[in-house]
Amino acid sequence: MDSDVVRRLADIARRAPSADNTQPWRMEWDGEHLAIYYDTARVAGKTFPADSPGTLLSMGALIESLLAVADSWALRPELELAQRPGAAAAAPFARIAFTAPADPEAITDTHPVTLRHTNRGGYTRQLLPQALVAELTGSRQGAARSWFSQEPAARARAADLVKSASRIRFRTREIHQWLSASLRFLLKKQVATPVLGIRGSLGLFVGLVALLMGITLAVGKPAIASDHQNRATPPADAGNVLVIVVDTLRADHLPAWGYQRGSTPHLDAFAADAVRFDQAFSNASWTRPSFASIMSGRMPSSHTV
Repeated sequence: MDSDVVRRLADIARRAPSADNTQPWRMEWDGEHLAIYYDTARVAGKTFPADSPGTLLSMGALIESLLAVADSWALRPELELAQRPGAAAAAPFARIAFTAPADPEAITDTHPVTLRHTNRGGYTRQLLPQALVAELTGSRQGAARSWFSQEPAARARAADLVKSASRIRFRTREIHQWLSASLRFLLKKQVATPVLGIRGSLGLFVGLVALLMGITLAVGKPAIASDHQNRATPPADAGNVLVIVVDTLRADHLPAWGYQRGSTPHLDAFAADAVRFDQAFSNASWTRPSFASIMSGRMPSSHTV
């Protein structure tokens, strides 16, 4: 494969989302395979360990990005995953082979993965202007307040606290569910390839560890804005659907889902005589893209709201 194509894939990897923007990977190209490793020399002891949920989530997001782009470039990528990712530092998490030659007309830098809000932006080492520091110091929002320090020991203590908090939150199922929702791609058509479903989405299990924690690995091209052209016309006698949405109301705080202290008798009565879903999840972590997905039937990466 042309070295320029490999370079452009590396640029996609440079922008790929990761847990706390750690980007703990390094990649090697041997002329046939793109191997993805945990970058022990650069990040070991500084961020999440190789087998931690945060690292697994990051590697899954990178792999998903590379596969989606390579597929849209007609490279026909084939993925080989490690049996126990992160178990051996010298072993790759995954290897990707590209079984078709690059088509220059198919290669573009405007793939949807480059537009995701979770992508990593650029960093700068330039100090903040003192006027801005003075303005922000001590500012509050609820229980949170801003804090600045140029004292190395104080910053090291703060960094340790942030690292501990990150390790805890990336062990939390809810974190993976809402974060992964913003990284998914839709399939244009149902595929016959047998894959293991993760909470109703296409996904892959790596051994016993969910590498992607719900992030969809597309076995086909991601959906684009023109999908509505392929939708079937509803029958003339199709009924109406009334959608009632209560913003920020958690299902586990309703008696119909087992909550003991709530009082929603009308909803409870309706649920008792209706089909109730136990595994229904929002497609995004906040209101606007979630409602756009409800109304459009699209993932946030497709409708971009």
